[in-house]
Amino acid sequence: MTYYALGLIGHPVKHSLSPAIHNAALTAYGIAGEYRLFDVPEPPNNEPRMTALIDSLRAGIITGLNVTIPHKQVVLSYLDKLTLAAQSIGAVNTIYQIGDRLVGDNTDAPGFLKPLESYTHRLKDDKAALIIGAGGAARAVTYALNQQGWKLTISARRLPQAQELADSLAKLQLVQESETDPGQYSDDRHAIRVVALDNIQRVMEWTRVDLVVNTTPIGMTPHEDANPWPDGCNLPHGAIIYDLVYNPPETALLHAAKAAGLECIGGLDMLIEQAALAFECWTGLDAPREAMRKAASEQLH
Repeated sequence: MTYYALGLIGHPVKHSLSPAIHNAALTAYGIAGEYRLFDVPEPPNNEPRMTALIDSLRAGIITGLNVTIPHKQVVLSYLDKLTLAAQSIGAVNTIYQIGDRLVGDNTDAPGFLKPLESYTHRLKDDKAALIIGAGGAARAVTYALNQQGWKLTISARRLPQAQELADSLAKLQLVQESETDPGQYSDDRHAIRVVALDNIQRVMEWTRVDLVVNTTPIGMTPHEDANPWPDGCNLPHGAIIYDLVYNPPETALLHAAKAAGLECIGGLDMLIEQAALAFECWTGLDAPREAMRKAASEQLH
């Protein structure tokens, strides 16, 4: 019988819900295995520990790994192949082995999109989203929405970081289109706006906003009262509010959105879906999503 030795590389990782989620999935199938946490120091002190874990994966001692901050980009140099999503986003959150090759994937992008499906059918074709933040989570979110044809505005405190993200995604989209239809190539077809956080009000004057996504940790336990949305600025009428923070399940942003009568999506939905997709990469089995969600919810309460 195959023993599934799975785990999460990151720092810090002690508060992660991933062991509860994945061990519940293994138990649901009666599979022998365990999901563990591997705390790997931040660069430049990470190399010995990272090398040892990757070597264990190549040797078959470890079956598969998840990767979280601050190592989603660090692991790129240790791998043999990247999926299109991982290559395009520039970050890996799931590693598995095919033959003698280690493959880096990114399930954050499809994991983010899945919970949106039941909401977006009513939206117009020219869907517009406002992304708060420009870090690693924002890269996956903006990539996912850009691939779906959304008009994007990135709002962040660090404008150079936001501009770099916008430029890289616009170039990626243009390159893909120029390869499939050279006649459609244009430098401004997929321009992505970048604005400072305190200028969010201006965004709603420029364009309709159908979706707001918080990709920052603002509002996460133990700072539940913090809200990434600027004071004195109304949430866009009719928008879907999506907060990637999952602890607490209802953040200050989602509480305000519900009070305004807006549709809301919490971070737990994305957490479960990206974990389910990783589980399927490692095992080839359909992930038991309800069992995984139940285990995560129990950890949060």
